[in-house]
Amino acid sequence: KNFQTKDLGPLRYFLGIEVAQSSSSIAINQRKCALDILSETGMLDCRPVDTPLDSNVKLLPGQEEPLERPGKISTSCG
Repeated sequence: KNFQTKDLGPLRYFLGIEVAQSSSSIAINQRKCALDILSETGMLDCRPVDTPLDSNVKLLPGQEEPLERPGKISTSCG
């Protein structure tokens, strides 16, 4: 009523998330965003590895010293 809208058809991509719809389900993934990050950092040819963290470790706040200069990763995925 207050805003004009336009039907752009079925949703395919929104804020870095790819969307695939069928009559019974919706699947989402961020493959393109992950590939963009790897490309921007020059890591497309790197081999994947499992996360090097024991799954039984309990992480608690205040357990470790904070990083001196924490940084933020900036991407263009959304």
